[in-house]
Amino acid sequence: EGARITDELNPLDFQEFILREIQDRYVPLWSLRANLYTGEIKTEFLWIPDLEPHRPAPPGSEWEQLQSLENLEQPPQTFLNSEWGLRFSRRLGQWDGALSYFYHWDDFPVAFRTFRENFEFGLSPDVNFNPRLTRIHTIGGSLTKAFSSFVFNTEAAYVIGKRFGTRFGRFNPIQGVVNVDENLRLTLGELSRDYMKYGAGVDFNLSRTDISLMAQQQFVFNHRPEVIQDEFDTVFSVFFRKNFLSESLSLETLVLYFLNDDEFLILPKSTYRIRSNVILIFCADIFDVE
Repeated sequence: EGARITDELNPLDFQEFILREIQDRYVPLWSLRANLYTGEIKTEFLWIPDLEPHRPAPPGSEWEQLQSLENLEQPPQTFLNSEWGLRFSRRLGQWDGALSYFYHWDDFPVAFRTFRENFEFGLSPDVNFNPRLTRIHTIGGSLTKAFSSFVFNTEAAYVIGKRFGTRFGRFNPIQGVVNVDENLRLTLGELSRDYMKYGAGVDFNLSRTDISLMAQQQFVFNHRPEVIQDEFDTVFSVFFRKNFLSESLSLETLVLYFLNDDEFLILPKSTYRIRSNVILIFCADIFDVE
């Protein structure tokens, strides 16, 4: 529920962090899609001329985790700078399978920090930013099968050329340090690393309750201690939905558990349809954080 593994087409609006309805998180883009059917294979081609990164929360917001970078260098909106993707899907016995490729811009702008380190006591290093968008490749695949009492689905994506932020410090030349003299040091603040993200889930109905269980993990190849992102990042989720009063009342809850930080996010929601054009919704966002 809400996982993004092979789905990287649209940037996200973080104005309310990840608390919005799923369909409201996506930033709409102009795009062109064409489908080709050859036998049992469906081929989808996607072209996106729009260039837009994730939208952060406004300054001063309680959700200002992702911040706008000043003087962001955006590439010109030309045909060569477009994003495009391919997806092949077909039935494999009793399984539905798909392979995809997406050549796109990373929706998280890269800061490309450099800093001049002062060795005089009490002086902080001078930090400079040259933020810009970078190109990455995403190769993905998915498998789904409906069994007698549940549906199993799994997705995986290999991302090439992702830039990860690093902590400031004195690193060796392999990690991007250029020694100018004994009183000056320049450190590149980003490292390019490939990474994988993968997940699996089951959907079933128990006592007229829709239940979804999912596990998702991210793994960074050739991880180094100065990379801020953890080498492994794991999230578990449980989703419940049950209808009452001839489906006029719907109760649902999504629980996310972030293993690395030992934190929970619980999103209960009730929807009551009074008439076809009148709906009452009550919901809450419950955080259990360290």
